[in-house]
Amino acid sequence: MTYEIEWTTPALRERRKLDNVTARRILMAVTGLANDPRPHGVRALVGESSGVLRLRIGDYRMIYHVEDDRVVVTVVRVAVNRRARGSKIVATPLFERRRAGRINTDD
Repeated sequence: MTYEIEWTTPALRERRKLDNVTARRILMAVTGLANDPRPHGVRALVGESSGVLRLRIGDYRMIYHVEDDRVVVTVVRVAVNRRARGSKIVATPLFERRRAGRINTDD
């Protein structure tokens, strides 16, 4: 089963600021999440952010949420490790977020 990928507005903004090599690595990781949303190395965040997962991609961390009932992976945040940890965006209820965009993973 292939999951649909959605991006929040902050995640899209952060992705646009990345250099081409890093952006390509992030997109490859996100494309992989469409087939396996919980790959080896993923960690679940605890506390207020339960249900939110973190994937390490080099020096960057991608914070995302999987909705199995809708078959959707939502990328919440992409940031250098020190910025991803204390993210206020992660602590907000994910159902109140605005979905900003989608990528086609069928390529």
